[in-house]
Amino acid sequence: MKKKIQKGLAPTSKQLSLLKFVENSTQDNINIANSTIEKMFTFSLLLLSGCLFILDKYIISKEIRLIIITGFLLAFFISFVGLLPYEKDIDKTDVEEIEEYINKTLNHKRLFIYLSFGIIVTAILIIMIGFLLEL
Repeated sequence: MKKKIQKGLAPTSKQLSLLKFVENSTQDNINIANSTIEKMFTFSLLLLSGCLFILDKYIISKEIRLIIITGFLLAFFISFVGLLPYEKDIDKTDVEEIEEYINKTLNHKRLFIYLSFGIIVTAILIIMIGFLLEL
């Protein structure tokens, strides 16, 4: 049985404060996730451009350079897609559907944060391995 927001009954002050807290907390979580993805976007672009400029001057093989640059480019695109809003039509009077939408929005953002971070770390490790192999 779906819970619907009851109309016509005045909520208690405790219910109002809890609703306000949940609303602010949820909005803060989404804002933090967006801010993190923006930073990953900038960081991956910075690393990509740095690699294009710096790695050309070192003796890392072309294959490893290609893998590294592809990794940073992939992290850049993943973080860009993560910046896009999660969209879904919902019934705004259905509490369960609203909760599900909020959870899916946060999970959507987290997925792109983890993917972008994982690819950036992997590319950095490949850079380090590339330097070690060429020594």
